[in-house]
Amino acid sequence: MNQDTKDKIEFSSAVMCIASAIAIGITSIVISQTHDIEAGVLIFIAQLLIFAASVYQINYKIYQYGESNKSKDDKK
Repeated sequence: MNQDTKDKIEFSSAVMCIASAIAIGITSIVISQTHDIEAGVLIFIAQLLIFAASVYQINYKIYQYGESNKSKDDKK
């Protein structure tokens, strides 16, 4: 398998993950009698979106949310 084929498979799977996360979220809201999303469905949607973000090389840093990259010396 060459690099071009591998890239096409990765990007198409990421697009499918995004589309399925949206579809699963909407379906979960429509099917539910109280029109809310269960925790397990939210976790599954989050995993799909994290996979898609990793394919597009978007860094996911849960512990560094809101922190800046500036050091203490840059506060002049």
